[in-house]
Amino acid sequence: MNKKIFKVFLVTEIIFSLYGCTSLKNYFGQRDIENATKIYNSEGVTLKGVKKLTDGIEALPNSQEGIALFNIQFKEMIAEKDRILKKEKISKEDVDKLLIFLYTGDKAKNLSEKKLQITYDNEKYYKSKQKIIQKIEKYILNEEFKNYSRKEKIKEINECKKILKYIPSIKISSVKEQLEKEVTVDVCIISNKLGYDTLSNIIRGELYKLSTENRDLLLDDYIYFRGYGKNTETDYLIELEIFEENVYTKKIRVEETENKEKIFLKEKAVALEGYYNLIKISDRKLLNRRHFEINKDYTIKTTYGENQMFFDSEREVVEKAINEELRNRFISDIIFLIDETEI
Repeated sequence: MNKKIFKVFLVTEIIFSLYGCTSLKNYFGQRDIENATKIYNSEGVTLKGVKKLTDGIEALPNSQEGIALFNIQFKEMIAEKDRILKKEKISKEDVDKLLIFLYTGDKAKNLSEKKLQITYDNEKYYKSKQKIIQKIEKYILNEEFKNYSRKEKIKEINECKKILKYIPSIKISSVKEQLEKEVTVDVCIISNKLGYDTLSNIIRGELYKLSTENRDLLLDDYIYFRGYGKNTETDYLIELEIFEENVYTKKIRVEETENKEKIFLKEKAVALEGYYNLIKISDRKLLNRRHFEINKDYTIKTTYGENQMFFDSEREVVEKAINEELRNRFISDIIFLIDETEI
């Protein structure tokens, strides 16, 4: 166990055993208030500091130290909010500060309802909140996303998600949804250069089976695996190109049982080698490729008894071997291919 975790666990156990649940709550409340004070003294008003402070006050509501610090920070945020709302255009930093104000204001309302000495005016806060919503909506709607890269759009989506945690806005939600549509990518897979012999059919069948099982899997930010085959909505295609496929015998052994039955054991192997080719369908451009190689041993057993013979189905054995190998690496190979490519 980590030494730090063990130390916290030990202190918790000692306090709980000596003083019970109330003292344990007081201990953690005081600790949060002290940590919040350190954050404020070194960094000023921050979201993590306010969260730590309100956690402490909720655990230790009679802490005058905690309540005084909360009122100081809330007063500072009111002044900062008033300064930002006077600006014609606001920045991302301004948005972050306004979100801290909203979080602090909501916490101030909750704490004041518990009859704590929190300086809070509900009417003023509500009016400020409406102005802030309008200001932030204007900031988001004035952004020109048309020339943004996919990575930049995803960054803006995350920014919208953060804002929507603190303010209800249909306008911002609509912007987020539109950006999500623009960055969503569908990836499908097909097999290439496979014939119609038994081994090729097995490979194609197992690939289809695994693709179907993993259909609609999220591979990366807004990149979805849509299974086997391609359709009009597919953006990118992964071609499984196999340039070597082979089944060969390594060794033949003969054993005999106590009942005089003869067992013929063929030690064989299936070998596959090729590439995953990532292709942009719109221009058939090869963006990236990833090499793969499979070598899987298996054994075929044939037993000769008195007037009867039992034997393994080699097709079933090979299907199982290929399935196991592909299952162990199929999705991870595709994810690595996507990660290595700028889409």
